[in-house]
Amino acid sequence: MIPDCELVDVAIFFEGTSAGVDVYLDEVQVLPPPDGNLVVDGGFEGTALAAGWSAWWTGGTGLALTGEQATEGTQSLRVHNRAENSNPSYDLSGLLENGSSYAVSAQVRHTGPADTRVSLTAKLACSDGDSYIGLADNSAVAADTWTPLSGTLEVPADCSPGEARIYFENTPLEIETLYLDEVSVTAM
Repeated sequence: MIPDCELVDVAIFFEGTSAGVDVYLDEVQVLPPPDGNLVVDGGFEGTALAAGWSAWWTGGTGLALTGEQATEGTQSLRVHNRAENSNPSYDLSGLLENGSSYAVSAQVRHTGPADTRVSLTAKLACSDGDSYIGLADNSAVAADTWTPLSGTLEVPADCSPGEARIYFENTPLEIETLYLDEVSVTAM
């Protein structure tokens, strides 16, 4: 555990073997502790967009990591060249358990000239049909300001979703660019 201080130098070493024993190390990584977030790299700090993100329902909308804006860290997800019915989405298929509840949250920002609407919605495809669950709906997301969206996703006890996803919708196409950051889905 690294203490809460200003780091000047860090060294990682391996010890404890007998003299004359060769030890080979390969691809050593320092990883943060798991936080329970089902969204891989929901802070968008990686070098490539994590699998699971797509422009969902129809294609056309561009998704890219960017250093233009960020709430934490140095990057966010830039949603650009937006097309009708093409929304940024994260696929949670196979990750949700029936009868469970999940806290869902994200930070959103847009480049529009005035306040606009952004909705955070979930889709669950259960054996009896598809359900679309509104998690958060903010009709007054201010331009050039990070705004939190959050809600609770409850998976019915009789639903083992064949498809599950969260997505951001209802933002007018006149809004040229939407940014997402700190997207999180955690079991409650």
